[in-house]
Amino acid sequence: MHASPATLPRLFASLGLFALGALSHPAFAQTRAAAPAPAAAAASDAASRDAASLADFEKEAAAAKERGVARLAITTGLPPALWQFDPPDDPYPAWYVGQQSVLKIFTPKELKPYVDQAWAQRVAHLLEERCKILRKYGLKGQWNSDEPQE
Repeated sequence: MHASPATLPRLFASLGLFALGALSHPAFAQTRAAAPAPAAAAASDAASRDAASLADFEKEAAAAKERGVARLAITTGLPPALWQFDPPDDPYPAWYVGQQSVLKIFTPKELKPYVDQAWAQRVAHLLEERCKILRKYGLKGQWNSDEPQE
């Protein structure tokens, strides 16, 4: 079935409305441009999110230990690498911001100019704290990634 030239504008308009509706879904909230926050407020917000994330991870580790699980993924739910958007307020979701990479988090000196070091240090700290939680419960960590990445 072919669309006639007269129906194409309606088709594109309805697709556009669908896309706008899809992008307003909460799953895409982190990718929408937001008003810039003061640095202190942003750091405080990140710290509270990180503390909540670690508390959730500890609950998950305790439950895993109770159920006899030996390994727990330490890369799940880490902060996305939003600095990879080009430009920074890019409204389109991109798979790569959620992919954890050893080379992004533990950046060799040759790659440091290309990686947001504040993000890398934050994520490395979260991973270190998650590993401490795992040791507390006698569990092992599991690294999930899509290495190597382009």
